Amino acid sequence: MSKDKGKGKNVLVDHVKEELVEGGQKKRLYEDLKQSLIESGWRDELKEHCKEAMRARAKASSAELTLESLTKEVTRYAQGSVPDSVKTDFLEKLKVAILKEDQ
Repeated sequence: MSKDKGKGKNVLVDHVKEELVEGGQKKRLYEDLKQSLIESGWRDELKEHCKEAMRARAKASSAELTLESLTKEVTRYAQGSVPDSVKTDFLEKLKVAILKEDQ
């Protein structure tokens, strides 16, 4: 992708973000996503994964136990474990919000 196309995409993304913030949709979408993640059990699963990761690192004296290393591991796990149903629902709500703001 050329840099010009990338800039155009960034401008569009920035514009959409701005419109969602101004219309109050971003906060509502965030709260809806947060609730969906809680209801799906994802949040509790993530908490357990964090505890297990810390226990495992504490047992293995050679494993690095820093906030940065733990954050990297947990972030990868968290992003990969979001249920498809939550992703699909969120994308649909985002699409509706964007179309509503576009009118």
